[in-house]
This record gives sequence, structure tokens and C-alpha cells, in this order.
Amino acid sequence: MFAKVVKHSLVESDLKVADLARMINTSYANLSQKMKRDNFSEKEMQQIADALCLDLDIVLANNHKEEQAKRIKAYYDAFKRLKSD
Repeated sequence: MFAKVVKHSLVESDLKVADLARMINTSYANLSQKMKRDNFSEKEMQQIADALCLDLDIVLANNHKEEQAKRIKAYYDAFKRLKSD
């Protein structure tokens, strides 16, 4: 998803991936592969956002609250059992 936003921003800014790579001091090949896999560290995302004059907001959203609550309870119950043994 991040790569999609970056690509859109590059088009709007009339820049190429090679331009962005130079701006963040990395190789074209490295940035291209990261964009292909959409695999960036938080630090890399911040560098890219800064280079493109964008704000980076990281939000964790849960669309499966009931499912998550069950998993958390199961984990907690397992933890309690291990601790009592």
C-alpha cells in the first residue's frame, strides 16, 4: 500500500523512481525492489515521506475486533496456564 502512495506522489511530482532513489541516497535497484515487494522499514518510509514533502502517519486499524478479542483471550489463558505450572 505504501508503494502505491509513493508511485502516485511521484507521478504528481513529475518524478521517477530513480529521482527518488537519488533523493534518499539509495540505489535505483534497491528502491525498485522495495517498491515491487512493498517492503519498507519505518525509517525508510519516513525518509521517502520527507523527500516527497509528505506526512507519514502510521495507523493500526482492526477490522476484526471479535476475532482479535478471542485470540487475545486464548493467548492470555495459555499464558496463565504456563505461569501456574
